[in-house]
Amino acid sequence: MDVLEDMIKKLGYDDGIVYYLHFKEPNVSLDFGLRTLRCDIGLRTLRCDIDLEPLFDNVRQGVKMIEIYVEH
Repeated sequence: MDVLEDMIKKLGYDDGIVYYLHFKEPNVSLDFGLRTLRCDIGLRTLRCDIDLEPLFDNVRQGVKMIEIYVEH
């Protein structure tokens, strides 16, 4: 997740912003395919980590691009 945190910082989000990370399952619409990766209150405080296995399953099945969404 450190890579995602670095990317989020480069996008201009700072440590004090509340944000949520989601990924979209391939071949599923946004309405039904959005899965939560993590929610944060700042980068170093409250975290709501979930099991990343579904994300890794997509990679194992040959998915080359994973869409990550930042909600703030």
